[in-house]
Amino acid sequence: MPTDFLAPHRSVLEQVLHDLQSNRDDLIRQVTADIDKQIEAVNSLLGISAAPTPVQNGSEIHSPVDPATSKPSPTQAPEKESLAPAPARVTTEPRTFDPQHLLEEFKRLELKTAIQKLLEQHPEQTFDTSALVFKLYGEFTGEQKTKANQRIGKTASAGARRGEWRQVSQNPNFYQSLDD
Repeated sequence: MPTDFLAPHRSVLEQVLHDLQSNRDDLIRQVTADIDKQIEAVNSLLGISAAPTPVQNGSEIHSPVDPATSKPSPTQAPEKESLAPAPARVTTEPRTFDPQHLLEEFKRLELKTAIQKLLEQHPEQTFDTSALVFKLYGEFTGEQKTKANQRIGKTASAGARRGEWRQVSQNPNFYQSLDD
């Protein structure tokens, strides 16, 4: 490292290093206490009995719960089971596709009317099936995305055959408003 770059900053860096080293334990305790308060507040809102507090051993913090198994570590006594009812399970399962549940802007429209409105709002753009799904419904994953693409694809193709908008390419199919 060039010494001329470091020279004007050396004293400041040494002071910061000294402060961090001398206040390390206090900083760890303060941050740990703040985190514990937040965990306690969230547990309280969810109706979960308090989780064990991490144990500080020297300068390292050891959790009494093994993260791999979610069971107490061998050095800790197992926590007694709570008699409180289990909290409602929160899941992050992907949304299921329902053709009736369009995004807010298109909520009260039939699917073909929603497609037509979207295409008319952007007459210079072309949309493939996936783009139509995203603009009308939002994002889906896996099997739900496939179902949504199939449903939108059939409706968009039928609308193009009826002359409500045009299909500008095939494989993949792209659609565009007639008002371009």
